[in-house]
Amino acid sequence: METVGPEGVGYALLRELPLSGLIIPFFLVIVFITAITAFDSTTNSMSGLSIKNISVENQEAPTFAKVIWGVLIGGIAYIMISATGGVAGIKTLSNLGGFPAILLELGAAISVFVMVKDVKKYEYQEDTIEELKDISQ
Repeated sequence: METVGPEGVGYALLRELPLSGLIIPFFLVIVFITAITAFDSTTNSMSGLSIKNISVENQEAPTFAKVIWGVLIGGIAYIMISATGGVAGIKTLSNLGGFPAILLELGAAISVFVMVKDVKKYEYQEDTIEELKDISQ
């Protein structure tokens, strides 16, 4: 563990198993698919939060916003990995990422209190949805 670090332990363990020539590539494919799924969800969420006028009919953010967020996240990750020489930069980045998340949660909590003050203004109304549909057509 001292020579390869904690990220190499899993591969050392898999190398000792029978059929390791098949297990390790299968493991890498599964990790790749899992990472792509997580990246897609993250960029979709971030782009949806940063775009105005997302309608009931079209809840998906535009592709250009997803690409911008994906390139931004990937670029930051690449810089942190190459600047620190490994996974330590990503760990530091994830620790620092908690601070903006706290601000986002505070904003959401304040929004809830604002909505609770005037429930009538924010409650679901069928005619409002129909008006939005008419406007968007």
